[in-house]
Amino acid sequence: MNSEKEDTGQRETDEDIESCRRRDYLKLGATAVTGAAFAGAVATGSVSAATTRKGISFSTVVDAVDDLGWDPDGDVEIPPPTDDDTLIEVPPGEYVFPSGNSDNAFVYGTLKNWGIRGTGTSPGDVVFRTSDGNSENFVFSTYSSDGVLIENVTFDNTKQKEGGDIGLILEGQDNIEVHDVETIGFSGQEPYCRESIHVILYDSAGEANVVNYKKTGPSVFVGHGESDGGGHINRNHDGLVRFKNCRIENQGGDGGLYTGKHDGKVIFEDFYFANNDMAAIRTGAGSELHNSEIVMDTDNDHPDNVFIDDDPDTSEDESPTGAQGIYFSSAQFGKSGGGVYNCDIKMLSTYNDSMGAIRVNPCDGNLEIKDTTITVELTDSDGMPAILALGPEDQRGSTHQIPEKPWGLTIDNVTINGNGEFRTNDNGFIYKGVVVLENRPGSVVRNSCIETTGGAPGIDFMNSDNCSVENTNINVDGTAILPTSGVSKSGITYDEACPLPDDGTSPTEPSYSGATAVEIPHVSDTTKAGVQFDLTNEADSNLTITGMSITSADTSIDRLYDNSDSVGEWVSELYIDADVQTGVTDVSGATSLPTTLDLDADGWDDSADANAILSAGSSATVSLGRFESGTTPVEMVGESMDISIDYTVGGTSGTKSFTVTPTDGTTADLTYGNDATATDISHDSSTKQCAVEFSVTNNAGTEMTLTEMTVTPADTSIDGLWCRTEAIGKWESEIYVESDVQAGVTDVSAGASLPRTFDMDADGWSDSADANAILSSGSTAGVFLSRFESNDSLVEMGGKSVDVTIDYTLASGESGSETLTLQP
Repeated sequence: MNSEKEDTGQRETDEDIESCRRRDYLKLGATAVTGAAFAGAVATGSVSAATTRKGISFSTVVDAVDDLGWDPDGDVEIPPPTDDDTLIEVPPGEYVFPSGNSDNAFVYGTLKNWGIRGTGTSPGDVVFRTSDGNSENFVFSTYSSDGVLIENVTFDNTKQKEGGDIGLILEGQDNIEVHDVETIGFSGQEPYCRESIHVILYDSAGEANVVNYKKTGPSVFVGHGESDGGGHINRNHDGLVRFKNCRIENQGGDGGLYTGKHDGKVIFEDFYFANNDMAAIRTGAGSELHNSEIVMDTDNDHPDNVFIDDDPDTSEDESPTGAQGIYFSSAQFGKSGGGVYNCDIKMLSTYNDSMGAIRVNPCDGNLEIKDTTITVELTDSDGMPAILALGPEDQRGSTHQIPEKPWGLTIDNVTINGNGEFRTNDNGFIYKGVVVLENRPGSVVRNSCIETTGGAPGIDFMNSDNCSVENTNINVDGTAILPTSGVSKSGITYDEACPLPDDGTSPTEPSYSGATAVEIPHVSDTTKAGVQFDLTNEADSNLTITGMSITSADTSIDRLYDNSDSVGEWVSELYIDADVQTGVTDVSGATSLPTTLDLDADGWDDSADANAILSAGSSATVSLGRFESGTTPVEMVGESMDISIDYTVGGTSGTKSFTVTPTDGTTADLTYGNDATATDISHDSSTKQCAVEFSVTNNAGTEMTLTEMTVTPADTSIDGLWCRTEAIGKWESEIYVESDVQAGVTDVSAGASLPRTFDMDADGWSDSADANAILSSGSTAGVFLSRFESNDSLVEMGGKSVDVTIDYTLASGESGSETLTLQP
């Protein structure tokens, strides 16, 4: 625990603390195998060849079950292996380890090129918990450690609230890597809590990466400093820790992560913090948050969170603190620099008065808030400024350090929406304003937009000289800028609307289309052993592709090999031609299938790896080459494979999965039979050939669903399609598709104006007369359009040209569109 804790609050909660567990702990009769026994197992040679993962080289790879005798059923405690240069690969299972070691850790000491990796398809396939239900650190690597890997495993705290917590204390000089790790179950309070993720680098040149770590609660919420929250980076840290694509939610105690007080640096990328006590995230100047989402909405937090009442018989307030969004405090280190970049901060509800969506302590100097949205939608009773920076001359703690000047904040391209009083009581003084910058001379607000209700001032430069507001809209009920004189102003507006934050309804995942098999141009073999398809970023912000998993349906297709030392399209295993940044993974030798490729960390010490970045609305072409069986290239036409794309967009991480079945690139998925015919309608007394029928064939090699149909007559006087009957079916609906898996129908009320796009299963009317057409692979469907009119009069359609665009999706997830020109 860190002894430097600050700020308290209170909430009345239910005191009923259950003691149930995920499973009853086993009474273990077996004696744990010692480290010496493990060393003997390695010495016998029951090991695999050397490997490199996440930049760490291991001379020895052992199977935890086959080589070490670990019990995957959790009936016998596993032994603690600590040999250097060893990677332990753990098959799927549930494993228990002892607690109560003298060093307060299952694996303790100096670790050199040491790692544990689950071999399952996801972290949940390999689960660790303590054998007796007591709390314990799984790993505690000490000062001289270098090269520690924890990958693809889950730590289960279980559901009990008084024990069972598992911690990772990862300290050392360099090369600490945590990838695809999850902590599940309940997190307790002191003395039961453990720091779920704690990383410290003692070497200022050292680097660590925490990628795809997840902990979402629930937790016991209790007074300030009474639990460890999600984890910690403390005063001994001197290096650089990168957190990427992680998620921390529902952590009681001292912040989602407590990471501000040290001489080192922390960078958060594509992170999601939500509903953590004290602060969604605690950091300090000099560190950075990028492309992340920070949410406080305790009205919708984890339903199993437990809030402890304050004990009136103690001198300290033991109730939960209440929370800000991002809390900057470097305390005794008095740092400057860094900031918040392209983040989305939402303060929607809190359980106690809080101090700011972004709060900067007096001990932190100048920093940036840039390209960021802040939403504060709170009642007056739990209000807060959107940005609160306290004056450095009045330090809050006796050990805190006044930072070197400059102290000004730069607020650039920041949008703030919300309501309420935007005020907070800090040490008995009321701060009120949407943005409050106290004793922050030289602060700049530019290219920003503030639109709030509630009577609070827009920007209050309290005792701050030489400040400016440039090209900014301030639409507030209170005074726009305080003081009213002495602040440089240019390009100010006072009545414009600010863009609203994303409500979560816009698309956030990439769409897939168009897989083809192609020849590899740099080899003489003409086999179409490469696969190419397109991805489109449907979101309204940049989308980053970070990883790709590839699994062939034909297991004899067992490797991906570029057969070249060059880097680029078709000379790398994976190449993504994207507009903002090209993605590439070029591994040394071949990649065995199935495989998961980390785009910017392919496991080799070279520069041939980079994430792909797509701008909003842009498309990227993905090239995979080449697929082999053994060492023989495989003709990939018709060979299905499952693809999973890991991506981040707008601070949120996701996975898009689909199946590709490459075509030869010469035949369209949907083809027109070139057989359009004009005909009359049997239920109509007119003999005019006012309807059109034609056929389409599904050539995609998988099931196809027709989702939309756009009808556009070349003759603009043809302005309607109207069946003139209340019946539903062929010739009795405006559109009817006679298809084998499911017939398609759109029957609108009172006809449709042309041109028009018909959503086949949502025609805009509250009836059941709409359904997508579904065609099996290779099948042909008849399409019937009835009846064409001009100013309510029937039109003879013979010789009348009509363009029909059909949108479709495939069972693989691919979507496409074909435009047909009908000449009846």
